Amino acid sequence: MTREELRRAFRQAQQEEFSAIPEQPMLSPSSGLEKRIARKLGLAPRRISRRMRAVVLLLVAVLLVMGSCTVYQAVTNGAYIKFTGIYTDYQTDLPEYHYRVRGYYEEASPVPHYQFPEPEGFIHLYDGSLEPELSLEHFDQWYNPDTGDILNFTQQGSYLSLLLETPFELKSIEQNGVTIFYGSSGEKGYAFWLNGGSAFTIEYWGNVSEDQLLEWVDGMKYTPYSRELDLNTVSSDYYCYLDDYYDPNQNDMVSIGKRFYYHLWDEIYDLMEEEETGRQENIDYNFASPPEGFTLMKTENNEYIGKLESGHFASNGATYTYEDAEGVQLILDQGILCPLPDQNGSFWYGITSSQPMENVEVADMEGLYSQEDRYSQLYWRYGGRLMWIYYYGDISKEDLIAMAETVDYENGIPALPAPEEESGSAT
Repeated sequence: MTREELRRAFRQAQQEEFSAIPEQPMLSPSSGLEKRIARKLGLAPRRISRRMRAVVLLLVAVLLVMGSCTVYQAVTNGAYIKFTGIYTDYQTDLPEYHYRVRGYYEEASPVPHYQFPEPEGFIHLYDGSLEPELSLEHFDQWYNPDTGDILNFTQQGSYLSLLLETPFELKSIEQNGVTIFYGSSGEKGYAFWLNGGSAFTIEYWGNVSEDQLLEWVDGMKYTPYSRELDLNTVSSDYYCYLDDYYDPNQNDMVSIGKRFYYHLWDEIYDLMEEEETGRQENIDYNFASPPEGFTLMKTENNEYIGKLESGHFASNGATYTYEDAEGVQLILDQGILCPLPDQNGSFWYGITSSQPMENVEVADMEGLYSQEDRYSQLYWRYGGRLMWIYYYGDISKEDLIAMAETVDYENGIPALPAPEEESGSAT
């Protein structure tokens, strides 16, 4: 980070600190109160000058406002949204408009999942109703395969200084007793509002009208709606969402587009036992024989990830790289699915794709397939191990699945020692 970027970051932090100070409502005494004060002043000895009367009136008014502010905060404790200023993103130098929750001094608490009106023509990509019934935050996402538009809907517990950052200024409107901050730029759209103890945000990636944003807000059903996740009824072992994609080879952390991210449900990990098929860290799996026309060119070591409660596991098994006479590469890779010791997620970073992946079966095992720009990719789960193939050439989905089904699970290959273990640095 350059010196100028640091200065901008410090300036923004200072602005943010002062913007977090709650604003007190501006109150003024009524005309009736002023008359009563004047009448009381009129009973005072006539030696009080007009200037002194004005000073006394001003002091009484100030005390009234200060007392009223305290009563207002103590009695209503009402949350509201306030525009707090324009800031500069130190990475892009573009302006950011900040909107914060004010007047609410409770800690964020669990909120129910409310139903958003289903947008027409969209696929419900990530369904927040499958999350725990009472969570601090719920997230829903829809994707339009025809336009590529994305609709993100977040509902969370309202708390002081909850922030929404937008690239343009929002309008505000009263609708059914609710104040809505909203706006659209042609590339993005936003809506931000409060109801009860919840704060709601619509973030739309694409071209959406402001009328449509308000229509969705108006169609909200504030009735708790949640469902138990049943792995026997969901369409896949994987859930998916769209998010920014960053080039891992660059350090500027600037998004270069959107990618679909696929993860196994946490309930899959919950069902895994220590002896689950495929989780043995001392064994890797390869093709029973090289695919026709291919030669094994390179085998890479697995990677050590440290110790878990019940012993360590290698996050990645061996990677086998094949090549044919025309230089087409075929990579067979694998990774052990490792739950974290506190049962809060896993070490697995997720599967990425430039488009929605197709649910397939590889020898009766759940799998995902997609055709990317330069390669085809196929993933499938062998018990507690994820297997995948990258094929850098032309191949049909059916032929790629047939190739994957030739992996030999009966005769596992002794795993190569991890680099850390070879150097004696493993703990």
